[in-house]
Amino acid sequence: MFFKQVRRNAMRDRKKNSLYFASMTVAIIAFYTLLSLESQDVMQFLHQVESQAVSKLLAVIPVVYLISLLFVFFLVFFAVKFDLMSRRREFGLYLMLGMKRRRLFGMIFLENLMNSTISLIFGITGAVFLTELISLATVKLTGLGIIAHRFTISFSALLFTIFGYLFVSLFSTLVICIRTSRTEPNELLHAEKSRSFSTLTKKSSMFSLVVGIICLLIAYGIGIFLFSEFQPSIFAIFFFGAVGTFLFYRGFGAIIERRILKSGEGGTGLSVFNSRQLQEQVTHRSSSLAVSSLLLLLAVSFLTVGIGNSLGTKKANPRGVDFTLFCTADEFNAVKNDSEIMSKVKLAYPMELSRVRREGSVLAPSIYTALDEGVQNKNARSSLPSFSEVERIISESAFRSLQEGLGKTLPPLGDNKVALYLRHDSVAEIHNVLNKLLKNGTRATIDGKKYEFLPEIYTDNIVADTAISIYFAVIVPDEVYKRLEKGEGPVGYNLQLKDEEVEKEGLPPALFALQRILREKEIRHESYIQGIGRSLFLAVSGAYLSFYLGFLFLIIANTSLAVTFSIMHEEGKGRYKTLLMLGAKRSDIYASAMSQIRHYFLLVLGLTAVSSIFAIITLFFSMVRIPAGASFALVLGLSAGAFLLLILIEVIYIGAVKKAIKKQIAAI
Repeated sequence: MFFKQVRRNAMRDRKKNSLYFASMTVAIIAFYTLLSLESQDVMQFLHQVESQAVSKLLAVIPVVYLISLLFVFFLVFFAVKFDLMSRRREFGLYLMLGMKRRRLFGMIFLENLMNSTISLIFGITGAVFLTELISLATVKLTGLGIIAHRFTISFSALLFTIFGYLFVSLFSTLVICIRTSRTEPNELLHAEKSRSFSTLTKKSSMFSLVVGIICLLIAYGIGIFLFSEFQPSIFAIFFFGAVGTFLFYRGFGAIIERRILKSGEGGTGLSVFNSRQLQEQVTHRSSSLAVSSLLLLLAVSFLTVGIGNSLGTKKANPRGVDFTLFCTADEFNAVKNDSEIMSKVKLAYPMELSRVRREGSVLAPSIYTALDEGVQNKNARSSLPSFSEVERIISESAFRSLQEGLGKTLPPLGDNKVALYLRHDSVAEIHNVLNKLLKNGTRATIDGKKYEFLPEIYTDNIVADTAISIYFAVIVPDEVYKRLEKGEGPVGYNLQLKDEEVEKEGLPPALFALQRILREKEIRHESYIQGIGRSLFLAVSGAYLSFYLGFLFLIIANTSLAVTFSIMHEEGKGRYKTLLMLGAKRSDIYASAMSQIRHYFLLVLGLTAVSSIFAIITLFFSMVRIPAGASFALVLGLSAGAFLLLILIEVIYIGAVKKAIKKQIAAI
């Protein structure tokens, strides 16, 4: 009989708090997805090429996991407290009928354990399915479809997910159950006394509102005009933003209270009742509104960073050179005579890159002047090299060999033409300024002779990875290169794999095969596989963690809003009974409750939307680098898609709250 009662109560709680249990299921999915990164195919691949970076990432994951548990603990504690508070009379009746306190404690604890177990079953099932989809999608999007995919379940992730969720769920239940089981039956049978709230004076509320708006404007201004990457000003943004949000709701709530009271004096029907409800539900809980708004803002910010990292990953390291050897000319000749190596290589050539031997600009002054005047993005401006750092030249024959290996062509330069080389991951704004300038016929002066720039900008990697990193260079005819170069020899010797090798084995296995031969022969080199690893690492560390935190904060904020409103509605449930006794129509009560829900959510979403606009502008112009290959329309499209997703999630939560409140009113 006891266990039958526990099972029935647990089922009733799941139906009553379906939104909360759905949110916890999503949180479980997020936990497992984060903790299982180490066992995914992509991470196994990264261990081979970016082991140090992967180790640092895996060291960060436990910290993120513990912080997530802390946020979820407060949410669970809040929700369990609301659930048990709504059942006070039920518990009081159990005690009055002779149930022992420890039996009541055991019943509540077992109910929560049963519901937590069901959430874990659904959550882990969904998490395993999701991680498989993520692994396959990541492999496909990054061009590593050749990696043999294996279905895997991370038992360590499974263990920590179960342990973490059960701990926060059962520990919060334990704390509240101890307090509830010690309460006298008489207290449980009577509703809790309503809390008294202090009312701000008109002067105090106006002061809070004005100071809050000023703090928010300061935070917005610092973000847009002063912030660049992870400068100390980020702490000022957090401080003024948080203080401004709390003060804004504190002052705005008091003003709404007085306006509602004033307009309600002549109201009819349920207008006065709605005014009183809004007075208590909104104006007296400014801190709850502020916390939810800040959590939603964090969610939007992390999702924005995730979108930016995803864009940057797609263009992070396009394939150019497969291998770059760092050896002497004699050693390179030995490599060219090595049949084992050359059987896999279709092209081997020196990459001739050098600084100019004597002073004199090879990059037209008009180009740098245009960049200085035309580039407004703070992140882009900070990445521009000084004028003295761009005195680099590349020989025409070396770059032509590079283009040949990629199946491209370089137009002949002749005696009066040069070409501009720009690093492939340059910011889009820099690329656009230069592209416009070259099409207008910009010229360079070399040793007193005018050279015309080709209208196209060349961005193919000149080496396999990042050992040689330059921002600008000018591709010049060979005779000009020989006349101006410093005589230090090639910066490296490039190798390009045969197409049939790549088609037969796939790119990464073909790269690994030649890399193994080069290591056995002790030839110092770098490989494009390192670029693949770095690109994948950015995808995993940047996009994964950003999306994880974004969705987690989104779940916590919305669930907190929903539970808070449900608590407020529970506290005022007696008023609905009184309205029915006074002859109010149930349809009017429904309309009143729906109006309260809309106002409550919109108050939070309104300020969040404004702050999010400034946050997205700050992130895209200061922290998130958009590569040259990504169109701004694509960025706007993805941002709009994310915004629509947020709206959909909010509509789902608001709809779920409306449905739950309707059931509560119908049961009165």
